[in-house]
Amino acid sequence: MTNRKIVIVSDEEINNIEKILLPRDRYFGEEERKIIKCFDRSVDIVAAPGSGKTTVLLAKLIILLNKIPFPDRKGICVLTHTNVAINEIRNKLGEKSKILFDYPNFFGTIQKFVDKFLAIPMYKHMFKKNLRAIDDIMYKKAIKNHFDQKKYRELSWFLENKTKKTFQKKIDALKEIDIRIKENNDIEFMLNKKTILKNKDKPAYKQAKELLWEKVIKEEGILKYKLAYTFANAYIDKFPMLKKYFMNRFKYVYIDEMQDTRSYQIDVLNKIFDDKKIIVQKFGDPNQAIFNDEDDSIDIDWEVKEKPMYISSSKRFGKNIAFFVNQLKTRNGIEIKGNDKVDSFKPHIIIFDNNTIDKVLDKFVDLIEEHKFEKEKGIFKAIGWRKSTNDDKKLSIKSYYPEFNKSTYAFMKSNKVVDIFDAIINSIMDFLKDNSSVFNDISKKNVIYFLEEDYNKFYTQLRRNCINWYLKYVNTNENIVEEIHNFINEGLFKRLSVLEVESFRKILKEHIEKLVFVRKNEKNEYTRNGVKIVIDTVHGVKGETHTATLYLETYYNRKTDIERILEYFKGDKGNRNRILERTLKITYVGMSRPKKLLCIAIHKDTIEKYKDEINNCKMIELLIEFSYL
Repeated sequence: MTNRKIVIVSDEEINNIEKILLPRDRYFGEEERKIIKCFDRSVDIVAAPGSGKTTVLLAKLIILLNKIPFPDRKGICVLTHTNVAINEIRNKLGEKSKILFDYPNFFGTIQKFVDKFLAIPMYKHMFKKNLRAIDDIMYKKAIKNHFDQKKYRELSWFLENKTKKTFQKKIDALKEIDIRIKENNDIEFMLNKKTILKNKDKPAYKQAKELLWEKVIKEEGILKYKLAYTFANAYIDKFPMLKKYFMNRFKYVYIDEMQDTRSYQIDVLNKIFDDKKIIVQKFGDPNQAIFNDEDDSIDIDWEVKEKPMYISSSKRFGKNIAFFVNQLKTRNGIEIKGNDKVDSFKPHIIIFDNNTIDKVLDKFVDLIEEHKFEKEKGIFKAIGWRKSTNDDKKLSIKSYYPEFNKSTYAFMKSNKVVDIFDAIINSIMDFLKDNSSVFNDISKKNVIYFLEEDYNKFYTQLRRNCINWYLKYVNTNENIVEEIHNFINEGLFKRLSVLEVESFRKILKEHIEKLVFVRKNEKNEYTRNGVKIVIDTVHGVKGETHTATLYLETYYNRKTDIERILEYFKGDKGNRNRILERTLKITYVGMSRPKKLLCIAIHKDTIEKYKDEINNCKMIELLIEFSYL
């Protein structure tokens, strides 16, 4: 990286940024200051849970925004995984953040970046037409609409041989098939990383190509999210000069939550960003590399480069929790330090048996009351890895709380997201009947067609947002009407020059209120004496901070998670296999959520022979305490 003007940052600049980003009693430590000042090289930044790494990234962005435009007129590229992260950064930066959305800068999700710069251009290059949508739900629906088992008989037989007997399971399998574009636009089908339908002369291959490639992708113009990376790779392979384009456009590239980046995303990013010619800095914690669902085939593979920089101090929890969480790390190199200003307690192990498992949540409430946490109006959650099991005798979240009825990311199989979408479309239709002359003959079908054809970006984002609105309503019972109203008003009505929109709010509210999403047992809350415990999965609370967390032992793959890692509780670390490594990451994420108190519910049969060897936790035996009840 020669002939590059290095950004020099003074301590005074950092002191001023502290006043903007940090509470009065907080300051950037030495590790954070070194990272904030680092603008001269590509580097991976490994951060402890609750270390404030996104705040450090914000500090770097503020410094750069104050120096824009650069002499070479290059820009900044900031990549995240969720729109939530984008909104957080936007809110913290305020007006300054607007610059990041203007050329030559880019600020958005990895998916949006790949879609905009690679997948969409390649689709247009191949088919000489515009791509209609990149959306998993629409892709699956298009497969279902076109898949005739009689017409595609050999393909149907092939799926049956893969144990996909029912029509719905065949649709699920077809949706999971990946496609690789080879030279001369030849295609190859992959399933679980293995090539399938290898013989191109066989009817099954031809039918798969006709259904997925010709009908869904080419004619319908729909890709699933992962296929965007297939088209991205094909575009990069066909036009190698793209690498030079990105090198000339971007001076700095920042990737947040790098541990959530999947291997196929990493492959594309590595192809277009040469970290020897562009400053590429990745922020994350490889120990937290779990994705936000229960798909155990998830392939997340961030290999931290040599000589990383570290943020080892957690702002979230104190020394007791830091010491315990350190034992669960799957990656060495960072020793997590607790926050001296947070008084966290020794982890409490709640030991139960089959007769007292229903008292676990009660004991958690007892401990919250004992430490008077409820007076802080804190956040209390009981979390586990597995929601349910096929065998009721095996531990799951439902073993502790039988009413648990949450399906994290199961909305793909649920009509409830579609219900929200329909309610919104019906609201738009009812409103436009009296407030716009756009339609001569207004109907739900016409509204959808109009949005798809004339406002495709808005329509695609609307469908995606329906998922978030559904999750927000179900998980928090939050009123989503105002958020939907603002989105429709900004993205559609203003562009249609419809100014009087107050009545739309009322119409929308009526339609949404007709949908009864949260039944009595879907709140997943246990309340006693005014103390509310939210029950959730580990995946569901990733990134959260709690006052106290109860981790529930659950069964996975012939053992419980706790049974598999008890040696680590003692500080012993043996050889790791893939399942053990996955288990450690799950427990690491779950047990690093609390600020003050970590409780772990463990069956007496699991811990019996280890009780005397674990000396960094307090033991509470429910089988004794509740024997008189």
